[in-house]
Amino acid sequence: MARSSTLETNPTTPGMKYRHYSPTAPVLLAVGIRQSGTDSTTSSSSRLPFSAPPLDPTRPAIGLAELIRERAAAHGQESSTFTVGLMSLVDLGLFDDLLSDDEGEVRRWLASGKDADPLGPAFTLSSDDDKTTAQEHSSQNIRIQPFSLGTKDDLQTAAQRLFEGLRVLDEGAGIEEVGGCDLIVVEALADDGIGLAVMNRLAKAASESVLVRVGQS
Repeated sequence: MARSSTLETNPTTPGMKYRHYSPTAPVLLAVGIRQSGTDSTTSSSSRLPFSAPPLDPTRPAIGLAELIRERAAAHGQESSTFTVGLMSLVDLGLFDDLLSDDEGEVRRWLASGKDADPLGPAFTLSSDDDKTTAQEHSSQNIRIQPFSLGTKDDLQTAAQRLFEGLRVLDEGAGIEEVGGCDLIVVEALADDGIGLAVMNRLAKAASESVLVRVGQS
């Protein structure tokens, strides 16, 4: 689908509280791919705005838990807590790879859909998650701080919350018990209409794009 350069440079996002925010923490753009789907790196790249960091064509899709553990290990400082802010629509399955069976509070937050508070309950990434092979590379305590961008049928909410979410997760505003995040992962949205407007703004803050498997559980 051909993109409108006018839409990319002048997106219409009424209700947006913050027009721009540049986080100190690195921002990773997670491009979701269904494990049973036929998406490739090439087709997934077509979902990104031109200004977004390109996907690495040599790297296959990775589970989100494995990706986060890799980044925690690379960050070092094993005696400290590695905090990851995760901005996502609550109904597309990006959280599935992170939740253990006892994360009932987070599951209830996700299930509340449009009624979910933007800032979700923080949780610890399980150290005995058998979905990843990267766990042996880091013994860090990894905390996940969710932030809802809304639901897939209401991308206007995502547009309104984007920069507010980046600011909250980067600065730790309102989440003093967690603090500012060491890494912020944001789910890539639809590549047209309001979704493209959100993606174009997000691309300016992102330092990397990664293909992430979703819907595995």
